[in-house]
Amino acid sequence: MNENHLRRQNGIHEQSIRIEDVEPVIHLSGTVDLDTRQLVTMIRTFVRVHIAAPYDCPEVLQEKVSWHRYGQKETTAEVWNRVLKKTGSAKTLFLQDDETLDVANLASVLRQSPGNWATALVRWRENDAIRQCYQIRVVPSDADSPFDGLDLPDASRFFSKSSDEIAGKTLLLNRITDPFRLLDPEKELSARHAPAMLYLVTGIKKFDEGMYAHAAAHFRRVMKDQHALACDRIAALNGLAGCKAEQYKWARAVELSEESVRIQPVQQLGYLILFRVHQLSKRWKEAYEMLEKCYGVPLADSGASFDKGLPKKEMLSLLADMAFRAGMRTEAMRHYKSLHELLDEEASPELTERLLLFALEEQKYDLSVRYFCRLFGDPAVDVIEKGSELAAFTYLGHFIKNGWYDFPSVCCERMMKEHPENEAYLRRWIAVLSKSREIEKARALISSINKRQHPETIAV
Repeated sequence: MNENHLRRQNGIHEQSIRIEDVEPVIHLSGTVDLDTRQLVTMIRTFVRVHIAAPYDCPEVLQEKVSWHRYGQKETTAEVWNRVLKKTGSAKTLFLQDDETLDVANLASVLRQSPGNWATALVRWRENDAIRQCYQIRVVPSDADSPFDGLDLPDASRFFSKSSDEIAGKTLLLNRITDPFRLLDPEKELSARHAPAMLYLVTGIKKFDEGMYAHAAAHFRRVMKDQHALACDRIAALNGLAGCKAEQYKWARAVELSEESVRIQPVQQLGYLILFRVHQLSKRWKEAYEMLEKCYGVPLADSGASFDKGLPKKEMLSLLADMAFRAGMRTEAMRHYKSLHELLDEEASPELTERLLLFALEEQKYDLSVRYFCRLFGDPAVDVIEKGSELAAFTYLGHFIKNGWYDFPSVCCERMMKEHPENEAYLRRWIAVLSKSREIEKARALISSINKRQHPETIAV
C-alpha cells in the first residue's frame, strides 16, 4: 500500500497524524546537517522529539526538542542506551543523520504490528544502485541497554533473549549517505558483543575487493551467530554462495543458493546467483526460470539484508536473451517488447529489427508495421535513408509473404516519388501490385517503363 493511498484511506494528511506511544531520537554524527523540514513534521507528529548531537542545542530549538549532547569518547551505542532511559513513551524510534521518516508508514507499522520491536529497511543509493539492509530501530523504552556494539548499534542479541515478538511490518527509512561510511571495523571488533552486521559489512567489502576467502570467513561468522536476525543470515548465505561462485565452485554455490531461496523465497540475489551458474553452464531454460523469479520480487519487499538485483534494462535484456536461447520465442518477444518500450527513443536498431522479425514471423500485422516504421520511418511522411533501401525491401518481402500487400505498396509508391528514375523500385512496386490484384495500376506502370526504354515511340 503506497503512502498516498494510505492517506486517502484514513482521510488524513501527514501533518495531522499524531503518534503518542513512540518518541523518536535523531542521532547526528556531526557530519550531516539536521533536516529542518522533517524536524518540523516530527515535532507536530510526536509528543516529544529527542536529538543527540556532539554540540549544544541551537537557541531556536531549545523549547521544541529534548537535546542530548554527547562527548567525543561516547560510542553511538552508549548514546542510544543513555537517551533511551530518558524517553517517556512505550516505544522509542532511533534515526541517524539524514534518514527520512515517512510518518504515514510508521503509523501503519504501529497500527498493523503491535509488537514492541520493529525492524527498519534502511535504503541508500550507491553507484546508481539501491543498497539496503535491515536494522532494529524501534525498541521498548523500558529495555535495559539493548544496543550492543560501539558505533554500529545492534539490538538483535537483546531481542533474541526477550519474549517479545518483532513487528511483522517493516519501517522504511531512506537516506542519502552510506550508513557505514564512518565505520571503523578494527575499533568495532573490540566491542564485547560485536554485531553480526559488522561481519556482513566487512564481508561484502572483502568480496568487492576480490578477497573471497576472507569474505567467506566473515559470512560464516554471521551464519554461526545465534542472535543474528533471519534477514542477516540470508545475506550471509548469499554472500558465501557468491564467494563459491567466484571461486568456480559451482556445485557448492548452487547448494548454498538453493538453501537461501528455500528459506527465504522473497529475495533477488539468491536467484541471481543460480541464474549465473546456469547461464555459464548454458542451461538456458533453467537460467531463464531463475531470472524470472528474481524479476518477480520487488527489492523493497525482500527478506534479505543487502539484497540486490539488476537494473530493469539489464534484467529485461537478459530475460529476453535467455528465453530466445531456450527456444521460448513467445516469452522472448514479450521481454524484448518490454525492453523496447522502456528504452523508447534510446532503443537500438538491432533491438527494433529483432522485434520486427518476431512480429513478421508471428504474423502480427500492427506490430510489424509499428517496428518497420520505427526502423525505416513512416512511409506516409518519411523517406527511407539512403543505404537502407535493400534492408527495407527485404522486410517488405516478408509482408508480401504474409499476404499483406497494402503497406508494401504504400512504401514502394513513396520510394518511387523520391527516386522516380530508379527502375528497380518501380519493378518491385509492380510486383506488389500484381500480387494485390491491382492489375490496371500495374499495367500503367509497365507502360511507363516501356516509354522510358523506347522514348522515340509515339502513341497514336
